[in-house]
Amino acid sequence: MTKNIKDQQHSEDTVIDLYKMAQIAGKKWPKLLLVIILFSIICFFGTVFLIPKKYTASSKVIIVAKNDNSSQSISYTEVETAQKLTATYTKIMQSEAISDIVIKNLNLSKLDYDNQTYNKVVSITAEGTTEVMNISATTEDPQLSADIANEVVNVFTKQIYDIMQIENITVLNTAKVPTTASSPSVLKNTAFGALIGFLIDGFWVFFITMHDTKLKTEEDIKEVLDYPVIGIIPEFKIGKNTGDTY
Repeated sequence: MTKNIKDQQHSEDTVIDLYKMAQIAGKKWPKLLLVIILFSIICFFGTVFLIPKKYTASSKVIIVAKNDNSSQSISYTEVETAQKLTATYTKIMQSEAISDIVIKNLNLSKLDYDNQTYNKVVSITAEGTTEVMNISATTEDPQLSADIANEVVNVFTKQIYDIMQIENITVLNTAKVPTTASSPSVLKNTAFGALIGFLIDGFWVFFITMHDTKLKTEEDIKEVLDYPVIGIIPEFKIGKNTGDTY
């Protein structure tokens, strides 16, 4: 009979009983919470002790729109041209024309730096639609990050005239040595660990729900056998200490 019940259950379309899953989760919540806490702790200590800290130093420059001597004002076209130059300047800063000199000046070859490594460390971005460019360097050494960011700006401002025959770069601020790590984020990684634990809990409860074939209630019997329940025989005990059940 048990086999027939199981066959009949599996022959029907499987329906996820959310109420049943909630009941299982309610009964097993201490274990489920323990899983979440465990993965949070693993990610927390893994972030603090295993993942190397990285430091980011940033410098800013602005592309200055040049006007002719006959006018003291700067036209919209000149500003628009300066904004478009940011994309060109970004490519130039990422090229070997700049990276090779930076690597040579800072003696980065001893750290096995090449143009590919340089572009992984150095990031050049434009701030919105402005002419301001942000040059940042991220390494495991805060002093090295500041040195690279500043050297990129120094080399670029000197080389841009030879490359494009224009002088329209002004340094807004130089990179300072960072005092706090930019990555990894302990809070984000800990939250990510909690999320992993939560997902594992969800799959676990789902697995238990889908593989639970026991008939526990009158409604379960009606649903599987499609017969009315005539009566229920309760379980009761006789005597205080006998432990006999009838």
